[in-house]
Formats: sequence, structure tokens, C-alpha cells
Amino acid sequence: YLDLLTDDEPVDTGVHRVALEEPVGGETHTGVGNLRGWAVATDGISKVEIFIDGAYEFDAPYGGRRSDVGGAFPDVEDSSESGFSLAWNYSDLAPGPHTITAVAHTATGATEESSASFNVVKFDNFISGENAVDLDEGSCSVSSDEISIIDARVEGSIYDLVLKWRTAEQGFEIIEIR
Repeated sequence: YLDLLTDDEPVDTGVHRVALEEPVGGETHTGVGNLRGWAVATDGISKVEIFIDGAYEFDAPYGGRRSDVGGAFPDVEDSSESGFSLAWNYSDLAPGPHTITAVAHTATGATEESSASFNVVKFDNFISGENAVDLDEGSCSVSSDEISIIDARVEGSIYDLVLKWRTAEQGFEIIEIR
């Protein structure tokens, strides 16, 4: 009998994965949108922390229904309840580049992380009121999955805007404000 295992060979420690699905890396975000993903571990997930530009911000609500993840990891207990998700205001960040990192902690203290770098555009103030946006004097053009709006009146000021279709959000999002 020959023992094929040696002390130098790695030992299977199980599954430990995390995926930050929104924000999508390389995209531009504004206003309130999703911050979501999933995390699984053979040892169980104790929490998912969210870091913004390297600084801890909060723990994400964890345990959302994810049958797709459950199907991908059928041998990991509770993998079908592995989602984290919340509505988050990207406009709380300054315009420009940012990074969000999700750190998944196991019950035994191990961590894995997933990050996305993205850009933020925003208006100077939160846009509110029933008549805050007026497109009557504006014009629009379309190209592929983008809509350009020229001369949109927003709270009395004139802007040119570009909106892009986002599959993850299932809607259009402002990606450029001029």
C-alpha cells in the first residue's frame, strides 16, 4: 500500500465564495440603486461587511433567497439563502471613481472578498418635487442601448443627460450629466 498523500499536498477545506453583483465594475451609477450579491461557505457565513473606498461602512443584510446559487452549490448548507441585498444611495458618494468591496466572513473566521470599481455622477442636490424635471423643451436621440436628452430642465437648470440600459437593474440609469 502506497500512501499518495503527503504533507505538502493541499487539503480540501470546502467552499468559500462571495460575489458582488451590483454595482457592476466599470459602470457609472447615480441615485438610489442596488447593492447586492451572494456568499456561501461550507462552514456557514456569519456576516457580509461592505467597505467603500477601503473603509468599513456597514454589514449587509444576509440570507436572501438565491435558488440559482443553491443550484450551483447543492452540497453547501443554506446556499439557496445566500443573498445579500439593499437599496443604496450612490449619490452619497462624491462624483468620480469609487470601489465597493463585500467581505464574507465564515463562522470559523475565514474571509473572502469581491470588489467592483465604478464611477459616480450626480446632480448637486437631491431632485424632488412633482415638476422638478421638465423635458418639454428638450430633445432626444437614441443609439444602441443609450438615450441622450439635450436641454432637460431639472429644478430650473438646463442639463444634457445620457441614460444607459442596465440589465442588472432592468432599467435606464443616468451615466452622464453635462
